[in-house]
Amino acid sequence: MVFNNKLYFGSWDKNVYEYDPATGQQMVIKANSVVQSSGVVFNNKLYFGSWDKNVYEYDPATGQQKIIIKANKNNWVHSSGVVFNNKLYFGSWDKNVYEYDPATGQQMVIITTKGAIFASGIILNNKLYFGSFDHNVYEYDPATGQQKTVIKTEEGIRSSGVVFNNKLYFGSIDHKVYEYNPTTGQQKVVITTNGEIKSSGIVFNNKLYFGSGDGNIYEYSNYYNLGQINNNSDNTILNELNYLNPDLDISPLETVNKTNNSSIIKKNNSNNKYFGEVIVNYKIKNKDEISTIDLNELIKKASFFKFRDENPNLKFKEINYIDINNLNFSDIEITKKEN
Repeated sequence: MVFNNKLYFGSWDKNVYEYDPATGQQMVIKANSVVQSSGVVFNNKLYFGSWDKNVYEYDPATGQQKIIIKANKNNWVHSSGVVFNNKLYFGSWDKNVYEYDPATGQQMVIITTKGAIFASGIILNNKLYFGSFDHNVYEYDPATGQQKTVIKTEEGIRSSGVVFNNKLYFGSIDHKVYEYNPTTGQQKVVITTNGEIKSSGIVFNNKLYFGSGDGNIYEYSNYYNLGQINNNSDNTILNELNYLNPDLDISPLETVNKTNNSSIIKKNNSNNKYFGEVIVNYKIKNKDEISTIDLNELIKKASFFKFRDENPNLKFKEINYIDINNLNFSDIEITKKEN
């Protein structure tokens, strides 16, 4: 963690170290067990959790440390903590999330789960979210003081989560990344890997990245660029999406919120409840661009749609190459429609 042009690191030797590039290193917090968290800064003070069940406050101005949260049953505080509404929140292995109010010096439990809490928590729309090893992600609303479960996974959660396009994304030990949409209250799996996902993910250039225990880093985006299309009819948009994603079944899909350069593609189940969506961007060709024919691309698309429609049980992978030099043409008619 960086604070006031200095670096702070917790260590398994039970200490937190400060490194000043100008003067060197010194020890600033001495705990009674491992300090594995990254810590958090609030009101010019540093806060670190320790495996000795405590959260420590360090004031660089005075050089003093003190304990501000004591967890139950000698359980570890692995969480790095999060600041929200001028209060501090830390998860603990005792299955609770603690709130600390510096103004009053009081601590209280605000979320109770059935599993250890590794994660540091995340904030979206004035609500707090914590994943637990009991396979759930919990939402806490400070306005009401109520908690509720918003994501259910198949294994424990160590990820702190990440916000992307006003949605929450949490990795799980079950090898999957889950999306939660607070607007609809729906969850879905957006990334499936072959290893445990412990990281919290990162957003870069409108894409989401998660590392996995299978040795790979996965990229996810709910945006898709269709390029240039002739028009923005539902049929054109869905067919172009299918052409660019041959394994995609477009039969249950429909377009909503359509504009001249983008549309939302949603899937619909038998109860007419939406789940999952992707934003597609495109540019509608002008008259001059439509009159220019890319013969090779036109034949590829014609072949794709012909075989797709005639063989609904087959999966189309790709068309690698078409030699147009020896093609024969017959019965070709070009018409022009005028108002």
